[in-house]
Amino acid sequence: MHQPVLVLADDLSGAAEAAAVLAAPGEPATILLDAGAPLRQAGLTVVDLHCRGVDATEAARRTADALTVAAPGTRPFLKIDSLLRGNVAAGVGALATHEPVVVAAALPAAGRTVRDGVVHLGAEPLHRTAAWQLEPGSPPPDVPAALGLPGCPVVDVRTLRRDPVAGLRTALTRAAGAGSEARRGRPHGVAPAAPARHPVVVCDAATDADLDLIAGAVIATGAAPAGSGAFAAAFGRVTGRPGLGAGPAPRGPVRPVLAVVGSAEPAAARQVELLLAEGAADLRPGDPPRASRSGITVLRPDPRVAGDPVAVAEALTRAAVTLAGGPAPPHLLLTGGETARRVLDALGVDRLEPLGAVAHGAVRSRTATGRQVVTRPGSFGDDTSLRAMAAAVLPPPTDRKAAV
Repeated sequence: MHQPVLVLADDLSGAAEAAAVLAAPGEPATILLDAGAPLRQAGLTVVDLHCRGVDATEAARRTADALTVAAPGTRPFLKIDSLLRGNVAAGVGALATHEPVVVAAALPAAGRTVRDGVVHLGAEPLHRTAAWQLEPGSPPPDVPAALGLPGCPVVDVRTLRRDPVAGLRTALTRAAGAGSEARRGRPHGVAPAAPARHPVVVCDAATDADLDLIAGAVIATGAAPAGSGAFAAAFGRVTGRPGLGAGPAPRGPVRPVLAVVGSAEPAAARQVELLLAEGAADLRPGDPPRASRSGITVLRPDPRVAGDPVAVAEALTRAAVTLAGGPAPPHLLLTGGETARRVLDALGVDRLEPLGAVAHGAVRSRTATGRQVVTRPGSFGDDTSLRAMAAAVLPPPTDRKAAV
């Protein structure tokens, strides 16, 4: 058996992403939507703290509370957003009250790298892109600023590739010596919830191989890892946790599928149009249910309330709950962490069992009643993403024929 791992994530899609890449086959794995639920003493436990949209003090409290009830010997991993959205400073600060922290925010598969402590989307620094256009504030200029620790050391890739353990140890020592100076800083746009007691170091990374080096050095130095889903996967690789892969093929009778798409972005619209062209039904909140040739129903926001995000979310959730009931409740495809959390909360789902990865960021899980749920961050996926998510919850074609 492996050392127990506790992952803390700020939203549900990130929690599921981390679960899929850190689970070890044959060991128990659970995604908890209730941060106050008892934690496992073995295997992998992933907690959705649901704290991306709360204030920094509350985010720090939720993180600290989850760390406090973890069993002795459990290794924590703090999953943060690769675009540095949410309460990154509060989460890392809470973790650093227990042990040194190494932060690696790169997500190379999505073209997100970190150079000189600055997150880049392709060749452009994050703060010069439109990635935060829907966020309430402006993006931080670099990772240390997002942590509220402008003086914390950044380990460059040249140092990592030469000697990752020595480079990280040197940086941690330097951070510890300069800790009081760095802690006088402030998180970008928010006040710190609590000062970090242990050193915090940021690592550059351009490739998944760089993240593997960082993960190995984290293990060697005894620090706690915090970072992207790609860093979680690297941490799994170096600790013998290979992840779930695609997981077992779905079995059993064919159920209808309900896709709840919370985004009105052009990419989401293209994904929906592909399903509609193949026979899916297209619904908006308030529409009566309609038959679908493919067995798939797509629920999208009501454009009439597009200017009111709260009204959009509430209407979408009410409609989703109505459509998700009945004697043969549909499997669910939920895009966007906030959309997924709202729908599952309204359905009374408080935990999920991760089953496998569908595509980058898209994860298939199962509820206690056997309903399958595929979650995916709203910003992920190409035009075929929703189609792949739908196919993932359907039995193989031969099984479908037998069930008819």
